[in-house]
Amino acid sequence: MTVGVNDRYPVPESDPIVRLSERIRELERRVNELSGARPMQHTALTEGTFRVRDPNTSVDPVRIGVIHGEGGVDHYGIMLVDEGGVRFEVSIQDGMQMPALPLISIPQKTLGAGPFVVTTSATFETVYRATATTTHKGVTFRGVVLTAASTVGEVRLQHAGTGATTGVISCPAGGQTNPVFQWLHGQPLGTGPHAFDLQARRVSGAGNVTVFWPDLAAMIGGRIATSDGLPPFG
Repeated sequence: MTVGVNDRYPVPESDPIVRLSERIRELERRVNELSGARPMQHTALTEGTFRVRDPNTSVDPVRIGVIHGEGGVDHYGIMLVDEGGVRFEVSIQDGMQMPALPLISIPQKTLGAGPFVVTTSATFETVYRATATTTHKGVTFRGVVLTAASTVGEVRLQHAGTGATTGVISCPAGGQTNPVFQWLHGQPLGTGPHAFDLQARRVSGAGNVTVFWPDLAAMIGGRIATSDGLPPFG
């Protein structure tokens, strides 16, 4: 009886010396093939995507080349993914999508007895400012506004250089409002520094509009930002 040690040379099952010799011969062949293989050096892709596959998961964790861009348009970039979703994404056209980059907000008015500023201005005035280079197409602010009884306020974002603004969020009298802005700011990627201002005003009444230090200010990807800066609630 013979068995195949490899795909080409059947050897007697009862002769261990012959079988060992054939195994050695096969190993020598494989080593010679590997030794003669040229390592990857200067490699080019034409329009496609280089993917690193993980046999232990259902996703390709690394993608380099063509990736899915905003509005269904493909662009060249890099994407890192795990089973929980996209962890890092950047492309030539869209800039960074993930992760968001936190910004430092600086109060532009004197702080009160806590991390807040107060305005009674009838026109918009800047209460906090964040300065950044545009790594993402969007910017987000999230915070808390308190209004005195019978006092209505409004808040918005403004680009200090161009004067462009978001829509306004109304803050009803005698209550707490948690405004969130996600603004497609329109400034070219990679430029700056740009100053993004959180502004507030009193629309009616005689009390204070109290604006707390933003608990989030960050550059964000353009896919979750809007031209008026107001997220699509509900």
